[in-house]
Amino acid sequence: MSEEKNTQINEHDAASTPTTTEGKRRPHWLRRILITLGVLVLLLIVLVALAPTLVSTGPGTRFVLGFVNSDIPGHISVNKLSVGWFSPAEVEGLQIDGPDGAAIGSVKRIALARTTLASFNTSQLDVEVIEPNFKIVRGADGRTNLENAFSPPAPAPGSAAKGTPGPSGSQQQPAQAGQPFQWPENFGVRAVVTDARFSFAAPDAQTIEVQAPKVELTLQDPRDINAVADAVVRQAGQEGSINVDAKVKNLFGADRRLSLNTAEFDVHAKVDRLPMELIDQLANTRGKVVALIGPTLAAQVQAIGKLDNLSVQTQADAEHFNLDGRVVMTDAGIEVKETPGANLTITPDALAMLIDGARIAQPIQVQARVTRL
Repeated sequence: MSEEKNTQINEHDAASTPTTTEGKRRPHWLRRILITLGVLVLLLIVLVALAPTLVSTGPGTRFVLGFVNSDIPGHISVNKLSVGWFSPAEVEGLQIDGPDGAAIGSVKRIALARTTLASFNTSQLDVEVIEPNFKIVRGADGRTNLENAFSPPAPAPGSAAKGTPGPSGSQQQPAQAGQPFQWPENFGVRAVVTDARFSFAAPDAQTIEVQAPKVELTLQDPRDINAVADAVVRQAGQEGSINVDAKVKNLFGADRRLSLNTAEFDVHAKVDRLPMELIDQLANTRGKVVALIGPTLAAQVQAIGKLDNLSVQTQADAEHFNLDGRVVMTDAGIEVKETPGANLTITPDALAMLIDGARIAQPIQVQARVTRL
């Protein structure tokens, strides 16, 4: 009797008490899930921490360039890419080729001298670009080889384009204007380009070469901007120069928002024997600027003050054109301080280019004296 009772009690305890396997099953799988999640988080942290190092390796650099090149018609390559959380980023041997494989330009070195990924939003962006060398060619369609390298030609007439009705018949609306640009807090920019070389060629025009020993732009404070540039321009045996020294204060207000009304300008620019073919090609006017003004231009421009009281002194001299005068721009209009005089000689060839079919036997002399605008 006693043995039977004990047996029943043991069976009851066994039925009411979970087995060892069942009791440990849930904690075992929960622990495994937690460990797995912890390992994934740790791997993610390590991956983020090592991402710059991985990108700086050969396979990492090729992966990034492959991603970029898959989205453009041309091709970009670099000899070395160095990125770090606490070390400056550098690019060496940048090369840009067109869709046809022809070389367009190269940059010996690009460096963020005092900027790291960890401090990008709270420090000064210090960019150095050394020996950029680009050969820009404008084709008969008006597009340059650099444009063709980064964007495909415009879609043919009749094809779907941005802003046109799609398959559903709806039309994309243009983006609305947002708030005025606000400069990031505690952020400055300094960009220096040294030993830059550019050439520009177009159909039926002489190639233009521009060499800039140094170009510097500084925004240590968004309310204090400085720009200095010196360049030499050559074309068909002619050589001219460009010098710019500009200072702009209070372009951004105390709230770091762009404000032209409070900006104070102190701009000095000078060009000497500048080939007008450069302006003609950049404007794509097909010889009209050269025919109207002359082959070269010498000019000086000085602008000092705010927009509501801006004094502008201008002197310009070319084969067919000259200008000399000073005006002050105010809210009420343009006040003439020194009567500016402008003289323009329109030659028969220039008039024929400006007005198709126009013919004159002798040049036309045009003189203007402005007293008030």
